[in-house]
Amino acid sequence: MSPAEIEAAKAGHWQVILTPTKAVPKDWFGDLRNKEVLGLASGGGQQVPIFAAAGANVTSFDNSAEQLNKDLWVAQTQPRKNKDTKTISEEDNPWI
Repeated sequence: MSPAEIEAAKAGHWQVILTPTKAVPKDWFGDLRNKEVLGLASGGGQQVPIFAAAGANVTSFDNSAEQLNKDLWVAQTQPRKNKDTKTISEEDNPWI
């Protein structure tokens, strides 16, 4: 995730790639500003930072601490320094 991708997402120009070559249609997501978004098995620093930069309040859940650390790294190092990104691991949830 580059600073340019974060800035573009903040300006409304973003896409989410879930397959090697095809983006999810943006209208499937609607306007993300101020929406609560839960990313399941979502660590890795790809979709969560885009959603956050597009204005969503994001919680990222993943069983892998390594993947969640990637989301946190992007949130802390990119221009927005997004304080709305939260991460949750399996260890944080006794009901799992």
